[in-house]
Amino acid sequence: LLEQSRKAQEQLGKMSVDEMEMASKAVKQIPEDDLSAAVEALKAQKKSSGVIDATVTDEADDEDNETKEIYTGPGSSADSEVIDAMFRVAELMSDPPATGGVTFAGFSSLPVIQLLSGEREFDLSNSELKECWANGSLGATRVDRNGFERVWKEVQDYFEDDIMGEARKEAKKQVSPKKKRGASKPTSSTPAPSTTIGENLSSDEVKTINERMKNLSNNEVD
Repeated sequence: LLEQSRKAQEQLGKMSVDEMEMASKAVKQIPEDDLSAAVEALKAQKKSSGVIDATVTDEADDEDNETKEIYTGPGSSADSEVIDAMFRVAELMSDPPATGGVTFAGFSSLPVIQLLSGEREFDLSNSELKECWANGSLGATRVDRNGFERVWKEVQDYFEDDIMGEARKEAKKQVSPKKKRGASKPTSSTPAPSTTIGENLSSDEVKTINERMKNLSNNEVD
């Protein structure tokens, strides 16, 4: 019935006035029960389509709302011991180190920051690093432990994953040996076999040649 109804609608759009009147008379001859069944089937199809569309929309919204959880356990950027260690290193790299606190240059020199910085799309650019410093330092030229942590967290916010884990991956890539394209395997050179004059002659041939050499005159030798 659904298929018949759909085809009927397509045909109605192509019919003339006279053909419409003829079709109207034909519809009146269809039993009422059949017409009611066709109407109910169309309603059920529309309702089912609406449910499917709503389900797909809800699933898409759920995927968009899902946020990837960042690892915050031991050895992560959220680990207080890691932050303490990074602060001490950055403090030593700040000039002068004796006054205490961390400068922008000292923070930028941290291995983690160096490994994550670059010009690639997923790298931390120099302008982004400066923005992290400006937001976390609150305008100070040197920051204490709390100010350092604020800048550190600003950097973490630029990445979807833990920056300590990302830095470890980059460090591993840099020390991994790279294969050279087109490199051929070294081949061992085999020396050509040496040949000795007369080594293929038989003993009788050698004897004959020796006798011939003895009988040569001085003029023939010269």
